[in-house]
Amino acid sequence: MGTAGLDPKVKLEKTFDLFIKDGKLVEPGVPPDVAALVVNFKPSSLGATTTEGGVPSFPRAGRLLALDALTGKLDIKRTDKGLLWMSKDEQIPGDISVEKVVLTLASGEKEVLSANIAAIRGGAGRGRDHRLYLRDGTVLTGRVRLIKGALKGDLGELALDADAMELLTWPVSTEDGRVPETAAEFVQYMDGSLRWLAKGDPVAVDLVASFGRIKVRSEELWTLGRRPDPPYCMVATLTDGSRIQGVLGSGAIRREVVGDGPSDIALPQVVRWGAVEAALKEMAGGPEPKESAKPTTGDALNQYCWMRDGSLLVGILQEDETLRVRTSTGVLTLKPDAVARVFWDFGAGGEAALELGNGTKVRGEILNENLTWKLDKQTVSLPVG
Repeated sequence: MGTAGLDPKVKLEKTFDLFIKDGKLVEPGVPPDVAALVVNFKPSSLGATTTEGGVPSFPRAGRLLALDALTGKLDIKRTDKGLLWMSKDEQIPGDISVEKVVLTLASGEKEVLSANIAAIRGGAGRGRDHRLYLRDGTVLTGRVRLIKGALKGDLGELALDADAMELLTWPVSTEDGRVPETAAEFVQYMDGSLRWLAKGDPVAVDLVASFGRIKVRSEELWTLGRRPDPPYCMVATLTDGSRIQGVLGSGAIRREVVGDGPSDIALPQVVRWGAVEAALKEMAGGPEPKESAKPTTGDALNQYCWMRDGSLLVGILQEDETLRVRTSTGVLTLKPDAVARVFWDFGAGGEAALELGNGTKVRGEILNENLTWKLDKQTVSLPVG
């Protein structure tokens, strides 16, 4: 706050205390589901808390991320009118009327209500598959037929052909980004389709990490996503904040697709799979630059283990674990609670630098072959190398 050049008639008053008392906003008026989105105040200062010991909750309405990415790329802004986009130089607004929209999938034909559609990416005369963007965030990929489709505008009435057009957007609606209440998970496939999944039985998938094979359980999963850069492996982000990368095992998981019934989710075709709260968070505030950010709101585990492949494990060393360190003065035996930090210098033959809780610093060779590490919901054995 600057006061230089202030008019002498202006009286300064201290107003901060009118809004803050005992570290909390006096009348925040912020519900718990919105408090999770606020970045400049802690939930406690807002007088609202998120779910104890679990993932935070977010509003069931937000941005249509997949469609926003496409319209942003094409420099299109959706309005209260429909828009037929053929090219940068050919964009025709108007009112859309369609008697029936039929989508052909591998499993057969499916009729989609026009009122539920936010946009259609067409074949653009190149024979590519169409994408159907629904108002609830679902993205369907297949072949679209518009029965008696037309766009009425200043150029008159134009017939709509999904194979010929590039993009057709419906007017914006208050239903845009409203995720089904029954959605508990989401899955995105390599073909760009995205589906909401109902809550199902707990399942576990195999992830082969640098330190061995682990079971990633659905109840501890925040997101499981494919890396867009080498080595193109999968990264599992857990609800405790751990981020583990590895190769996903083959097979499928059985889930009920919201609105379509039971389906087998083929894991090799999956780009992302995770809790609906992860998708809601992105829809509310935009995609995060990285799949980290420690989504849990429970008591944080206070130790971190970084693996050489970039994986991050949040947890603690097993209480009965004993660290054996060969130093220049002999072999030290240390309990985990005595150690504040360990750093391996692999450029110096794997020698480790240790900092103890009392401030003591030593260097030496860790003699343990493996260390037992406790994550929030499982225990793993980590090769020291």
